[in-house]
Amino acid sequence: MKEKDLKKIQREAEMVFSSYGACTNHPEVVFEEPEPRQFSFNSPFGACPTCLGIGSLFEFDESLIVPSKKESIANGAIALWNSKIELNWQVRGMTELFRKYNFDVFIPLNELNDDQYYALMHGDNQVIKRKNYAGREVMDAVWEGVIPQARRLFHQTDSQSRKDHFQKFMSQTTCPTCRGKRLRENMLSVKVGGINIIESTELSIEKGLVFFRNIGEKLSEKEKFIAKQILKEIIDRLEFLNNVGLSYLNLSRSAGTLSGGEAQRIRLATQIGAQLTGVLYVLDEPSIGLHQRDNEKLIGTLEKLRDLGNTLLVVEHDEDTMIASDYLIDMGPGAGVEGGHIVASGTPDEVMNNPNSVTGKFLKGVEKIEIPKKRREVVLE
Repeated sequence: MKEKDLKKIQREAEMVFSSYGACTNHPEVVFEEPEPRQFSFNSPFGACPTCLGIGSLFEFDESLIVPSKKESIANGAIALWNSKIELNWQVRGMTELFRKYNFDVFIPLNELNDDQYYALMHGDNQVIKRKNYAGREVMDAVWEGVIPQARRLFHQTDSQSRKDHFQKFMSQTTCPTCRGKRLRENMLSVKVGGINIIESTELSIEKGLVFFRNIGEKLSEKEKFIAKQILKEIIDRLEFLNNVGLSYLNLSRSAGTLSGGEAQRIRLATQIGAQLTGVLYVLDEPSIGLHQRDNEKLIGTLEKLRDLGNTLLVVEHDEDTMIASDYLIDMGPGAGVEGGHIVASGTPDEVMNNPNSVTGKFLKGVEKIEIPKKRREVVLE
C-alpha cells in the first residue's frame, strides 16, 4: 500500500474527542458540567436569561395600545398618547415616516397596508439622510416605532406616575426565548426517559407516578444504580400526594391557583414525608374541593399521621371524617353568634346517641334532609 493511501485511511479513521461539552461543528453551543443548580429556574445558572426564570414577560400589548383600528392617529387611535401635547410632539417626529410610507395622521389605521402599519408600530430601522436647517446632510433614523419607543421610555423614566401610565398598556406574555419553560435552552436539552425536567413537571401526579415507576426499563444497569435512591424519593412523594386525592394536579401548578383544601392536603403530604412525631396539627376543612370518592384516601392519610404519634385537631363538616374520628366535639347549638358551646362530645357513637346533638341525629340517620320533590327553576339572565 502506498504511503499516500495509508495517510488517507488514517485521516478517515480519526475521531476527535474533547474534554469540553462542545461540538467542533457547532462551537456556539457549549454544555457545562451538569450541576443541580443548572436545573433550577430560581438559580441564575439555570434560569432563562430573558425572563430570569419567571417564564413570562410584562410587555406592551398592541391590542391595548390600539383599541380600535377604525380610528386615525389624529382621532386618538394610539391610546398610549393620552394628551394633545404628546400627540403633537409625536407627530412632529413622524414626518419622515409619513413621507416614506405615503400616509398621514388622518387615515384610519385599518386602511394602512402591512408595511405601513408595521413601520408605525415597530419602527423603520433604515437610516436615511436629510438636510438640517443649515442645509447640511445629517444621518437620522426615520421612526423608532410606537412600541420600541414606549419600551425605552418605560425603562428610562424615574417617574412612578409615568410608569403607572405605561403599565396600563402592558400585559403578561409568554417568554419568547424559553417559551414559558423558565430554564436555559441547554438545560432543556438534557432529557431522561425522553423528556426534560420541565416536561416531567407538566405531567399530572397520577401520570408522573406511572412515568417514574416505569422509567427503570429505559435505564442501563449503571444508570439504575445511580438513580435508585432518587427514584425512590420521587415516587414516595408522588404517592403521598396521590393518597390525599391530588392525583389530577400537575407538579407545575402555581400555588396561587390552589384551593384552600388542596393547599392543606399538599402540606399534609409533606408532613407525612417528614415523619415527624409528637406534633399537634390543626386542620380547617381539609376535604374542601375533594371528590367524595377520594375521602377514604384523605382519612387514611390523617390516620397515618396519627399513628406516627401525632395529634390531629380537624374542623370539619364532612360526614365520613366525623365518623372516622377518635373523638368528636359538636359545637353549637346554632351557627355563628348562636354557637360557641359544646353541645356534645365523645366518640362518634356517643355523640350520635346524645339527644342534645343535632349533628349526632343526622349522623345516625334519625334526621335527614329530604330531596325536594320539586326543584327550583333556574332563571338565566
